[in-house]
Amino acid sequence: MKYYIYPKGKNGILLADVISQIHPNIEIDFIDDNNTESSIENYAKKRTNDLILIASTQYKLNIIEKLESLNIKNYIDGLSLYGKELNKFIISNKKLDKKPIAFLLRGLANEKHLSKLDMSLEEYGYEILYICENKKVLELNKKRLRNKLIIISGHELLSYLTEISLFVTTNGGITNSKVKSFDVRHAFCEPLHFPYLNPENYQIILDKYMNNVDYICTSCTNTFEVMNMNLKYLINKPILLKAGSLSLDRYIKLVNENKGNFEVKNKVIVAIKDVFNKKDIIKLSKLLISKNLKVIFRTHPDFFTSLDSLEISEYFKNEKNFVFDKNSEMSIKDRMESLTLITDYSSLGYTYPLSTLKFSIIYNPFKEEKKIHGYSFFDENIHLKANTIDDIVSNIENIREHQEENIKKIKKYREKCVFNLEKSEEFILNQIIGILKKHESN
Repeated sequence: MKYYIYPKGKNGILLADVISQIHPNIEIDFIDDNNTESSIENYAKKRTNDLILIASTQYKLNIIEKLESLNIKNYIDGLSLYGKELNKFIISNKKLDKKPIAFLLRGLANEKHLSKLDMSLEEYGYEILYICENKKVLELNKKRLRNKLIIISGHELLSYLTEISLFVTTNGGITNSKVKSFDVRHAFCEPLHFPYLNPENYQIILDKYMNNVDYICTSCTNTFEVMNMNLKYLINKPILLKAGSLSLDRYIKLVNENKGNFEVKNKVIVAIKDVFNKKDIIKLSKLLISKNLKVIFRTHPDFFTSLDSLEISEYFKNEKNFVFDKNSEMSIKDRMESLTLITDYSSLGYTYPLSTLKFSIIYNPFKEEKKIHGYSFFDENIHLKANTIDDIVSNIENIREHQEENIKKIKKYREKCVFNLEKSEEFILNQIIGILKKHESN
């Protein structure tokens, strides 16, 4: 048997992965209108009786219209079909009578944002279903997933999954309305950085995210207040939990365990998303190196192989005081030995100072501070602001001179503003168990 998947987009490639997992004997090919040879027009000329699986919800009607215009009748909604097949797979392979709790894995930094929630829930007698966004995520999580219940799914396919008791994610997503969703947020600062991620549409992005989740874990007073103010714009109002941050608590634990093992050195971390351009990074790094500082350069893992990153790496390939850190997450050694972290709007701008008790430097070349519901990404309690590269250098000296003072200031701030400091996992675990028991009794 052979299936043709149409179109070949994110959902199409995902659908192919799903089929190869649960029906490995089915041959798969793509219809791709971006390629003349594999276009739908070319398929119409050769005609086969093999089934065409439509792999889009948004453009489904347009695709059907196109197929009908070419007198092609052998098609079906592939997402709906394999949504049902995935539910059958879950029922057939689960070990317990009750529905499993689903954890969506995205392959980010060894899934550190989920901490050990899944293992803790297993200890309470719950079965976990791991949903990998694609084959690559499955490979990255091989150790964690040994002998576990696993499916490949993501994007629009998630909305067809009903044979689960609760959907746990770190980045939202559209799930089935019959299944409650619980989001622990992968970035401590969300949604404070949304105006930088998408200056034109950040409000739409926030509304869409919040409308599609039933429970949202907020990390601190600022993130809670922004989301709380945003509730009035929503049709579906999620329950906001003052939960804290699993990632931050993990970093604090690592710092506490390694006290005395490392001392602060002439080292700075440059962790950027995209406010810096290639020329700025090279100029800044050269200046810092000339000041006898070692530069640890980090960008988002998605950009490790970008042209700019590769050119920056090539530029400094013979410089011993420049390191391009491509590890999935920053080492505890670099966190503790560094004087500061320089960033634009990475969540490291928060978790770094709140765990190491050292100020971050926020580079903001814009004339105005970008805010969301009156709150800015910049927080004077843990950040120093730099509008120019020269500002960065002077801020580093400021941080060097006020280390002890800064430690006291940040400690006081995090105790006041971070929810469930060093106890977030216990809080979140209790919330999840409470939600499950509530729905089991209904």
